Amino acid sequence: MVKLTTLSKAISITPRRIIFNRRFIIFLVLILTLCPLGAESWRYSILGENDGYVALVDSVISLMPYVDNVDMTKSVRERAERNERIKTEKKKAEYYEKENYTSLSSLSLSQVTIPERLEIEKVDTSFSDYSSLLRTGDTDTYEYLLSQNNLDALIYVKSEGEGTIREIEVIYNGGIIRKAFYTTSLFNYEEEALTDYFTSLLLSTDHNWHRINVDVPSVSIVIDGNVKTNSSDLIVLENGPHTFTLSASGYLDKTETIEVGEDRDINLTLSPLDSHSLYISTLPWSVDMRVNGEVSDGKFIQSIHSPYTISLSSPNFSHLTFQSNRMDESIDVELNPLWTEADEIIIEKKNDFYRSIFTSLLSFGGYTALRAVENINGTTGPNALKVVFGGISIVSLINLVCTAIDYYESAGQGI
Repeated sequence: MVKLTTLSKAISITPRRIIFNRRFIIFLVLILTLCPLGAESWRYSILGENDGYVALVDSVISLMPYVDNVDMTKSVRERAERNERIKTEKKKAEYYEKENYTSLSSLSLSQVTIPERLEIEKVDTSFSDYSSLLRTGDTDTYEYLLSQNNLDALIYVKSEGEGTIREIEVIYNGGIIRKAFYTTSLFNYEEEALTDYFTSLLLSTDHNWHRINVDVPSVSIVIDGNVKTNSSDLIVLENGPHTFTLSASGYLDKTETIEVGEDRDINLTLSPLDSHSLYISTLPWSVDMRVNGEVSDGKFIQSIHSPYTISLSSPNFSHLTFQSNRMDESIDVELNPLWTEADEIIIEKKNDFYRSIFTSLLSFGGYTALRAVENINGTTGPNALKVVFGGISIVSLINLVCTAIDYYESAGQGI
């Protein structure tokens, strides 16, 4: 991981006659030699046969904010100096080949500057490429792999056994640092054991790992304004004051500064907001209801904090989720039938209603015309056409009422 600083802008606004001044060029080269543009980092890679345990080791190392252990920074300096010597020797060989003896005589090692705190950089490597070497390798093998990949640490997780219980060996640069039987039920214990080791290996003695305990579910924790974590998660902190900002639904936000030291557990509490009872009346009556993501057994909630979120669902009805900041003691909620949400269904109901109107007009018109003819001719008694039109008129009237109701409901509820 290299951070670059550029002088191109500064040079671009400098007069040309100064740029070509020999003394200025010598001075610039001197500055670049004494102040390297690159910044070294502690480079590591994890390989292994048990993906779960490899992920566990990786998550533990990710807890470390940086590397500042004296031995670790010394090893990084040695690697950087070795790389610089190799680069210089390659340059020498190039000058010899080109018989450039002037440049050869002026060639010297660049000064390597290592900061007190190093960033942690993970390097991806392929286990299949090195599996045979790692299983049978010795110290020289690890030295070769470290040099080949420009690493400070190569961690190999060796796994033996079948099923949920396996014998695990964690090998760090050729030496076994952890040997245990691993099961998923011992995950927390393994995490603490590895955190203990890597905290002391990578960090100075004024660091410790801690577990944050909050008696509130689903709490958000921000440490020193930028580090986010969850309750019960392990976190590595430097001894001294740290500011914890907590927030959770139904509780008052809290910011507290705590002096962190040797004690592993950091216990925090939150005060609940004012609560009220709530009754939810629904249409249809039978619904599945969740309050703030939790399943509710009944429609009467004894105690709830604002703001709250209600989710309702029922077969053949649309799903509804809403949030409220109000302190109402009762609310009425009506779910829309699924069929009302389709525009084509509303159009179909509308067309059915218009067809019913047309049929009713025709049937009543025919019936009225037959009555008028009877009155003109002065005839009385049963008439087959009159009976047919009369029956059609009654049926069409009933159909008109039904289609009108369907169209009204679909148009009124189809939101």
